[in-house]
Amino acid sequence: MEDLADKIEYAQFLHDGSEIIYTCNSTGHFSGEGQTFKDNMVFFRLPPIKPDVEIPVIEVFLK
Repeated sequence: MEDLADKIEYAQFLHDGSEIIYTCNSTGHFSGEGQTFKDNMVFFRLPPIKPDVEIPVIEVFLK
């Protein structure tokens, strides 16, 4: 997500309130040839197994 790096206070799944870890301005292993990333981006680290709900929703609390 663009332009949110300095604006997020907390992120969690809406269905159970479990925290979603996020990083700002870091591409890590996602950077590669042909991909461009803008400044002030947020990357959410999602669990490897999809939650047991039809549509998982991430609730983001802004500062």
